[in-house]
Amino acid sequence: RDDCHGYLVGEPHQGVPYMFQMMNEARLMVAGNATATAAVAYQESLAYARERTQGRTSGAKDPKTPQRPIVEHADVRRMLLRQKAIVEGASSLLLYSARCVDLAHYATEEAERDRAALLLDTLTPIAKTFPSEFGFESNALAIQIHGGYGYSSEYLPEAWLRDQKLNSIHEGTTGIQGMDLLGRKVRAKGGAGLSVLTSEVRKAIDAARSAAVSAPWCDRLAEEVDRVEAVTRKLAELGESNPDQMLWHSDDYMTMTSILVVGWRWIEMATAAQKGIAEGRDLDFYRGKLQAAQYWIMTEVPRIRAL
Repeated sequence: RDDCHGYLVGEPHQGVPYMFQMMNEARLMVAGNATATAAVAYQESLAYARERTQGRTSGAKDPKTPQRPIVEHADVRRMLLRQKAIVEGASSLLLYSARCVDLAHYATEEAERDRAALLLDTLTPIAKTFPSEFGFESNALAIQIHGGYGYSSEYLPEAWLRDQKLNSIHEGTTGIQGMDLLGRKVRAKGGAGLSVLTSEVRKAIDAARSAAVSAPWCDRLAEEVDRVEAVTRKLAELGESNPDQMLWHSDDYMTMTSILVVGWRWIEMATAAQKGIAEGRDLDFYRGKLQAAQYWIMTEVPRIRAL
């Protein structure tokens, strides 16, 4: 009725920077959704594999021999291990990002607040993308483990698979996140974004060595940190003269960096697990952590070279 009012929030012409404060928080919320969607599929797969029977012990010819639960089948175990590595790696990444949010706001020293904010900015596109894209693989594996049941709507995995696909689309598609990471975040403040991230990875590798985590795991991750830095420098140089050529590589760059970052989270978890085993606590839990860490670092991290 001609009595509408608009109020300026903040300074004029700063709408987009203000919006991204909200948007980056929303991206971490999407990461939480994506991690949960992948995690529930993993838990459902594990429960199903323990109760679903199929086949008998190798060499057993007596048809009366009890059938085995499919969790004992090698390929099912492979799929479950991959789900575990993705889900727990994503959980660790998301929790670490949340810690950065707290430190960026509440750390007592200004330098620590600034460092946490820079690290959070660098991690946000990765934290949004990894659970969405690799989480989709976890959901697809859940359907595979369930077999034909997984494809039917009487079981939940098929619905979760569709739910997960949304997470790579909204609040910035995977392509947008890749361009943000390569075009802005790792190059922020003269490359300080990448520098603060790789310094944290190297710090974690040093701690892992001190805790007697497997030397080949530490060596592999250290080698790939150097490779990611070299690739970033090369792409940044390319971007100075031809930004489009640089950004053509942004999707592979996102995948490569995500694998490295989750390798970092796993080497930290391996360090904690090694200490827990040394103290004789929760041995099965910690051995499971070490097996998933070994899988990620020795199977996934070598993909960085090809990417």
